[in-house]
Amino acid sequence: GACDEPATSDDTDTDTDTDTDTDTQAPAPEWTGTWEIEIDWSVTCDLGFGDMRSNSGTDTWQLVFEGSEQDLSAKVNGNEFFTLVGAGSDDGLSLCGDFPMYDHEGDAARSGTQNEICLQGQDVISADEVQGVASGPFESRFGADCELEPSDFVLRRP
Repeated sequence: GACDEPATSDDTDTDTDTDTDTDTQAPAPEWTGTWEIEIDWSVTCDLGFGDMRSNSGTDTWQLVFEGSEQDLSAKVNGNEFFTLVGAGSDDGLSLCGDFPMYDHEGDAARSGTQNEICLQGQDVISADEVQGVASGPFESRFGADCELEPSDFVLRRP
Protein backbone atom coordinates (compact mmCIF):
# COMPACT_ATOMS: atom_id res chain seq x y z
CA GLY A 1 0.00 0.00 0.00
CA ALA A 2 0.93 3.68 0.20
CA CYS A 3 2.81 3.17 3.46
CA ASP A 4 5.23 0.78 1.75
CA GLU A 5 6.20 3.40 -0.86
CA PRO A 6 7.28 6.46 1.16
CA ALA A 7 8.28 9.05 -1.43
CA THR A 8 8.34 7.50 -4.88
CA SER A 9 4.74 8.33 -5.77
CA ASP A 10 5.28 12.12 -5.36
CA ASP A 11 8.91 12.19 -6.50
CA THR A 12 9.45 14.41 -9.53
CA ASP A 13 12.86 13.17 -10.66
CA THR A 14 14.97 14.76 -7.92
CA ASP A 15 16.77 11.45 -7.40
CA THR A 16 17.89 11.19 -11.04
CA ASP A 17 18.44 14.88 -11.70
CA THR A 18 22.14 15.43 -12.48
CA ASP A 19 21.90 19.23 -12.31
CA THR A 20 22.56 19.91 -8.64
CA ASP A 21 21.62 23.59 -8.95
CA THR A 22 17.95 22.73 -9.41
CA ASP A 23 17.88 19.82 -6.98
CA THR A 24 15.89 21.43 -4.15
CA GLN A 25 13.38 20.28 -1.59
CA ALA A 26 10.98 23.15 -2.32
CA PRO A 27 9.85 25.05 -5.42
CA ALA A 28 12.32 27.79 -6.29
CA PRO A 29 11.29 31.37 -5.47
CA GLU A 30 10.81 33.90 -8.23
CA TRP A 31 12.60 36.75 -6.49
CA THR A 32 11.36 39.78 -8.41
CA GLY A 33 8.35 41.61 -7.01
CA THR A 34 7.09 42.51 -3.56
CA TRP A 35 7.85 40.48 -0.43
CA GLU A 36 7.41 41.11 3.28
CA ILE A 37 10.18 40.38 5.78
CA GLU A 38 9.44 39.82 9.45
CA ILE A 39 12.52 40.01 11.67
CA ASP A 40 12.60 38.89 15.29
CA TRP A 41 15.40 41.35 16.03
CA SER A 42 17.81 42.14 18.81
CA VAL A 43 20.25 45.09 18.73
CA THR A 44 23.02 46.42 20.92
CA CYS A 45 24.25 50.02 20.62
CA ASP A 46 27.45 51.50 22.00
CA LEU A 47 26.84 55.06 23.20
CA GLY A 48 30.47 55.42 24.23
CA PHE A 49 32.29 55.25 27.56
CA GLY A 50 31.07 51.67 28.11
CA ASP A 51 27.41 52.67 27.88
CA MET A 52 25.82 49.74 26.01
CA ARG A 53 22.08 49.78 25.29
CA SER A 54 19.93 46.97 23.91
CA ASN A 55 16.53 46.68 22.33
CA SER A 56 14.54 43.91 20.65
CA GLY A 57 11.23 43.29 18.95
CA THR A 58 9.46 41.74 15.99
CA ASP A 59 8.69 43.97 13.02
CA THR A 60 7.77 43.70 9.35
CA TRP A 61 9.15 45.62 6.39
CA GLN A 62 8.32 45.47 2.67
CA LEU A 63 11.05 44.50 0.21
CA VAL A 64 10.64 45.20 -3.52
CA PHE A 65 13.05 43.01 -5.49
CA GLU A 66 14.38 43.92 -8.94
CA GLY A 67 16.97 42.44 -11.29
CA SER A 68 18.21 38.96 -12.06
CA GLU A 69 19.18 36.18 -9.66
CA GLN A 70 22.87 37.06 -9.75
CA ASP A 71 22.29 40.84 -9.68
CA LEU A 72 19.42 41.24 -7.24
CA SER A 73 18.46 44.42 -5.40
CA ALA A 74 15.71 45.08 -2.88
CA LYS A 75 14.32 48.45 -1.84
CA VAL A 76 13.09 48.52 1.74
CA ASN A 77 9.58 50.01 2.03
CA GLY A 78 10.04 51.45 -1.47
CA ASN A 79 12.78 53.81 -0.25
CA GLU A 80 15.74 54.02 -2.65
CA PHE A 81 18.02 55.16 0.19
CA PHE A 82 17.55 51.77 1.85
CA THR A 83 18.61 49.27 -0.80
CA LEU A 84 20.10 45.81 -0.32
CA VAL A 85 22.12 44.15 -3.10
CA GLY A 86 23.30 40.61 -3.69
CA ALA A 87 22.04 37.42 -5.28
CA GLY A 88 19.20 34.93 -5.07
CA SER A 89 18.96 31.36 -6.25
CA ASP A 90 16.85 28.23 -5.92
CA ASP A 91 18.58 27.64 -2.58
CA GLY A 92 17.98 31.05 -0.99
CA LEU A 93 19.37 34.56 -1.05
CA SER A 94 22.18 36.72 0.25
CA LEU A 95 21.71 40.49 0.33
CA CYS A 96 23.57 43.26 2.16
CA GLY A 97 23.21 47.02 2.39
CA ASP A 98 21.26 49.85 3.95
CA PHE A 99 18.35 48.73 6.11
CA PRO A 100 16.24 50.92 8.46
CA MET A 101 16.91 48.73 11.51
CA TYR A 102 15.66 50.02 14.83
CA ASP A 103 18.19 51.18 17.40
CA HIS A 104 18.23 51.03 21.22
CA GLU A 105 15.50 53.71 21.38
CA GLY A 106 13.35 52.26 18.59
CA ASP A 107 14.40 54.86 16.01
CA ALA A 108 15.18 53.74 12.46
CA ALA A 109 18.83 53.71 11.39
CA ARG A 110 20.27 56.25 9.00
CA SER A 111 21.17 55.14 5.49
CA GLY A 112 24.73 55.27 4.27
CA THR A 113 27.35 55.49 6.99
CA GLN A 114 28.24 52.16 8.54
CA ASN A 115 24.89 50.58 7.59
CA GLU A 116 25.66 47.06 6.35
CA ILE A 117 22.80 44.75 7.32
CA CYS A 118 22.96 41.32 5.66
CA LEU A 119 20.10 38.93 5.03
CA GLN A 120 21.18 35.29 4.65
CA GLY A 121 18.13 33.23 3.64
CA GLN A 122 19.18 29.61 3.29
CA ASP A 123 15.98 27.80 4.24
CA VAL A 124 13.58 27.77 1.26
CA ILE A 125 10.25 26.63 2.71
CA SER A 126 8.28 27.18 -0.50
CA ALA A 127 8.26 29.40 -3.59
CA ASP A 128 6.64 32.05 -1.36
CA GLU A 129 8.55 31.65 1.92
CA VAL A 130 12.23 31.74 2.87
CA GLN A 131 13.71 31.75 6.35
CA GLY A 132 17.12 32.90 7.47
CA VAL A 133 19.21 35.21 9.62
CA ALA A 134 19.73 38.98 9.49
CA SER A 135 22.79 40.62 11.08
CA GLY A 136 25.29 43.41 10.77
CA PRO A 137 26.45 46.83 11.90
CA PHE A 138 24.58 50.10 11.51
CA GLU A 139 24.66 53.63 12.83
CA SER A 140 21.76 54.82 14.95
CA ARG A 141 19.79 57.93 14.11
CA PHE A 142 22.03 59.94 16.45
CA GLY A 143 25.35 58.32 15.52
CA ALA A 144 25.77 55.46 18.00
CA ASP A 145 27.49 52.33 16.69
CA CYS A 146 24.92 49.54 16.72
CA GLU A 147 24.93 45.86 15.86
CA LEU A 148 21.99 43.78 14.72
CA GLU A 149 22.70 40.52 16.53
CA PRO A 150 22.01 37.38 14.44
CA SER A 151 18.19 37.56 14.24
CA ASP A 152 15.78 35.12 12.62
CA PHE A 153 13.63 36.33 9.76
CA VAL A 154 10.81 35.03 7.61
CA LEU A 155 10.50 36.39 4.06
CA ARG A 156 7.04 35.88 2.50
CA ARG A 157 5.12 36.95 -0.55
CA PRO A 158 2.10 38.91 0.74
